[in-house]
Amino acid sequence: MVDDWAGFRQLVEKVGFRVLVACAGEDHYPNISKRKVEVLPEEHALFFVEDKTSRTVHLLKTSPRVIVLAYDWERGYGIKGKGEMTFYPEGPWCAKAREQFAQEGKAVELAEGAIVRLKALFPF
Repeated sequence: MVDDWAGFRQLVEKVGFRVLVACAGEDHYPNISKRKVEVLPEEHALFFVEDKTSRTVHLLKTSPRVIVLAYDWERGYGIKGKGEMTFYPEGPWCAKAREQFAQEGKAVELAEGAIVRLKALFPF
């Protein structure tokens, strides 16, 4: 179960809902990308929009384990979350992703909703 979810949520809000998502690349080196997220407190999860043609999506579909990092540079405080990624190529999460892509002027057919369900949090 996730520890200190409220603290993680507050930190994510404070940093403007921007986090780093890390996964393993084909060569076992980390692949790190920044994402703007929406907090889903009832599920201990984060929602974000992905471009289904991106390298990150390819890697996460191969191995859905991720590390999510929210960090406050001013205070020098961060929380790292370990979890698994689920993609939604159809349904309400995909619709939400396509709506966001449309607002940003991107090709909506490339949008896919993604949810990271966090299993453990590690303040540092």
